[in-house]
Amino acid sequence: MPIKLTDTKVKLTNLLLDADNYRVTKSTKEKTTNLQNTRKLQNEILADLKKQKLADLKDSILKNGFLTVDRIVVKKVSEDEYLVIEGNRRVAALKSIREDYVKGYIESPEVHKLIEDTEFVSAVLVKGTEQEIKGYSDALMGIRHVSGAKKWHGWQSAKLVNSMYNDGHTLSEIGEMLGITSKDAGRRMRGYRAFQQLEQDPVYGEKKESHHYAILLEFLSANKKGREWLDWNEDKKRFEKKEHLERVYKAIVKDKNGNYEVRNIDDARDFLARLETKEGQAQVLKSSNFRKVQVIQEKSDVFDVILHLLEDKVKQKADLAEEDIDKISTIYTILAKLKGE
Repeated sequence: MPIKLTDTKVKLTNLLLDADNYRVTKSTKEKTTNLQNTRKLQNEILADLKKQKLADLKDSILKNGFLTVDRIVVKKVSEDEYLVIEGNRRVAALKSIREDYVKGYIESPEVHKLIEDTEFVSAVLVKGTEQEIKGYSDALMGIRHVSGAKKWHGWQSAKLVNSMYNDGHTLSEIGEMLGITSKDAGRRMRGYRAFQQLEQDPVYGEKKESHHYAILLEFLSANKKGREWLDWNEDKKRFEKKEHLERVYKAIVKDKNGNYEVRNIDDARDFLARLETKEGQAQVLKSSNFRKVQVIQEKSDVFDVILHLLEDKVKQKADLAEEDIDKISTIYTILAKLKGE
């Protein structure tokens, strides 16, 4: 049956925060949280959301009230309970305000009225099959948080793209649904798979951090050597060169002293610059610090630059003596021959 949307009012205490929400989930694993676990994790989810500038949202609600123009979206999961599909942060802010009020941390006539006004919250109830609701939820979150005003950054948006890809959507379809290009959708999906591969690594997985997603994207760039050096398998969507991959992992995770060899995107690009030649690749593999490896240009590139300069000089014959032109021509001939070897 097609998705059905209806207006409803739900008691705030009956709203369950989504443990698998892309904003709070820390794992690349697909959604597996059941209702029983979701109930148990409510305090933990609320604590996680409080770390994401929830205080600013709470202050805004206390000052301006809870605006219902942008309503939350829910699905029914039991006789009385509803899982929040969209609007987890706003619901968390309301629950946190109510918690502060009950504990006596905040008290005023305005707060008392807010507590009364938000005992029941206006919501959009989504009805349909599990797959239909998931498709609706993914599209809604994508429009709002991938290409919309309330953007998610980093791997959260990539996880949504990957989830849609796993559900059978093509990159073109995902791009159209989320308002991004198919190329961007593919880039995010591949970056997410590389990030997921890091998480699954038996040695380095437990050291995974959210900023590693952006760093690994640099190694997937088609115009850089990283993708080739790590042997990206497009069919399997994973890196295959284990020795080289281990070198990258060692560089991007914290060492025993809490330091990074590659901390950010700029460091990753410096690392990749050392991979432009076979000699540089070998040195990076042996070195404990890639910065000790000199950036080496391919011999043909160096020759091309020199030959180009010599050609320009020869063309400017008016500025040169006949003897100088002969010397330059001789040098040019020797270099051209060396380049061909």
